Amino acid sequence: MLKTVLKYSLCLGLLIVSQACTGAMPGMPTLDPNAIDTAIAGTMAAAATQTGQAASLMEMSTPTAAPTKTLSPSPFPTYTLVASVSYVYVSKSTHCRAGPGEEYASLGALKAGEAVQVVGRSADVKYWIIRNPRNLSQLCWLSGKYASVTGIVGALPVFTSPPRPTATRTRKPPPTRTPKPPATASTPATVTTPATAITPGTPSFTASYSSTVNCLGNAWYVQIDLTNNGTVTFQSIALVMEDTVTGFVDGLISDDFINSNGCSTIPVDTLPPGTANKVSLPPLTYNPAGNLLNVGVQLCSEPAQGGSCISQALTFTP
Repeated sequence: MLKTVLKYSLCLGLLIVSQACTGAMPGMPTLDPNAIDTAIAGTMAAAATQTGQAASLMEMSTPTAAPTKTLSPSPFPTYTLVASVSYVYVSKSTHCRAGPGEEYASLGALKAGEAVQVVGRSADVKYWIIRNPRNLSQLCWLSGKYASVTGIVGALPVFTSPPRPTATRTRKPPPTRTPKPPATASTPATVTTPATAITPGTPSFTASYSSTVNCLGNAWYVQIDLTNNGTVTFQSIALVMEDTVTGFVDGLISDDFINSNGCSTIPVDTLPPGTANKVSLPPLTYNPAGNLLNVGVQLCSEPAQGGSCISQALTFTP
């Protein structure tokens, strides 16, 4: 089809020049049909060459899209929370006050060998803030002079000391003079009869495992039942505990018979004959259930493990 169109176009051009396509005018030469075909072929070849060049240019000018990088998500670091509970022990009975100093009122006392949880500290780490052993809903300040603390102390919050109490001066009343009684005749001295020596009683008691209680989810208390079967009143107690599974060993000496029944501390001054009471071993930061425990109990008739003493050993699994 293209060859026919080109043929007619060339013929029309020659017609303008020669005034005829097939008939020759007088005095003019006759055109050769083969020459026309040759011209058409050359024109088509030129057109094809130009079309190929244009396609090559288009391919060269078409931009190639750069590959995109897919970023893999970076893994987030994982953290493990470690819970820590700090406890304070004192080697000598110490007042627990409303603030850091003797000028603050005493709210209670922590007895020698007694242990309580620490909830804070002073900025200079000379005082520990604890729950009052006599009222666990109340906080008080304990001097660190005779104290030993277990746990991560740096994790404890720092408490600001309350305002110092204002000293008040009380006027002393004027001295009163008591008139001297009139002199009376001297009476003969009274002769004192020596007191009859009292035969000491017989100390005796029984001890047995009672139960294990949990306080606020972070302390476990192993309780022991005590019964005074003798004729001597006991005034002090010593307890030693060994966990044969974990190897943990702890103990206390106290002039009170203390039962920490979960969350409150109930002290009893003495254990008279014929009476019974529960006492608690030092608090544990783990549940000892299923572990074999060796426990030693010693009761004495005088404070600070003095007087007549008697001991008993227990082995049990909570």
